[in-house]
Amino acid sequence: MCAGVTTRRWCAGRLDARLRQDPRSEATFTVEDLADGCPIGMADYRGLDPFAGQATVGIVIGEQDRWGGGYGSEALRLLLGHLFGACRLRRVELETWSGNERAIRAFRRAGFVEEGRRRASVRVGAEWYDSVLFGLLQEEWAAQE
Repeated sequence: MCAGVTTRRWCAGRLDARLRQDPRSEATFTVEDLADGCPIGMADYRGLDPFAGQATVGIVIGEQDRWGGGYGSEALRLLLGHLFGACRLRRVELETWSGNERAIRAFRRAGFVEEGRRRASVRVGAEWYDSVLFGLLQEEWAAQE
C-alpha cells in the first residue's frame, strides 16, 4: 500500500485487529460526545507490562468541530484513572509531534512531563517536526487527584 493512502481493505484489517485485542496488554475505546452519542475519537493503551508497571497511551479526537471541548482531556483522565487504579501501573507514557500544540498543552495539564525528543522525525506535509515523549508517574497522578 502506498504511504498516505487509506483503503477499505486497510480499514477493515485495522478494525479486525482491534476486535482481537487482549485487554491484558492493549485496548481501544471509542470517545463519544455524551450529549448526542456521536463517536468523535478514540483512546487506547498498548504495551501494558504488569511486571514493569507501564503502558503507552494514545488519544485522538478526529472531529475538528469537537476540538477544544475537553473531550480528549476527559477521555485521557478516565483512561489514566483505569491504568493507575485497576491496572496498578507505575508509569504511563505517550508521544506526539512538536507541532501538535493543543495536545502538548492538554498532556501537560494532565500532569505529563516531557522526557525527550527525537529531532525532525515526524513529517507533516512538507514540514519536519520533533517527536516528543511524555511520561507520568503514579505518584504524580495521585498528587493531582
